Amino acid sequence: MSLGIEIYPPVNGNQYLVLSGRLDSDSHAQLDDALEPLLAKAAPGMVLILELAHLDYISSAGIRSILQARKLLAPTGKVLVVHPQAQIRKVLAIVHFSLGRGRRVV
Repeated sequence: MSLGIEIYPPVNGNQYLVLSGRLDSDSHAQLDDALEPLLAKAAPGMVLILELAHLDYISSAGIRSILQARKLLAPTGKVLVVHPQAQIRKVLAIVHFSLGRGRRVV
C-alpha cells in the first residue's frame, strides 16, 4: 500500500492534509514534495493539520518528515496531528510527539 495525500484549500491561513496508507522510507519523499510549496508560502502562525485516521503505518522516515515540517513552521506556526490510529499513536508516544495543548500521546 502506498501513501495517499489529500490537500484541502487553506482555511484562515491554516492547511489541512489527510494522509492514508503507509508513510515510510519509500513514501516520505512524496509527503516532503507535497509539503514543500505549502510550507514555502506559510504565513506566520500557520497550523498544519495532519489527519491520520487512515494512516496505517509510519516509520522513522515519516516521523522525520513531520518533524521537519514542524521545524520549518517554528517558532510561530505548528503541526497538529489528529486522529492517529492506535499503532500510530504508540509510535508517536515513543518519540514523545505531542498531540497539542501540552498533552503527550498516551
